[in-house]
Amino acid sequence: MLLGATRKVADSVVAFVNLRDASGALLTGRVINWSVADSTIVQPY
Repeated sequence: MLLGATRKVADSVVAFVNLRDASGALLTGRVINWSVADSTIVQPY
């Protein structure tokens, strides 16, 4: 029971952080930076 509730709260926090980052992406450019970093990590060359 407790684990389920904790997981639910964690999901809510993750959703909130994602929403906040998406809304602040144009100002901070963080999403773009993450995308570039992900591409760099994914490609071995």
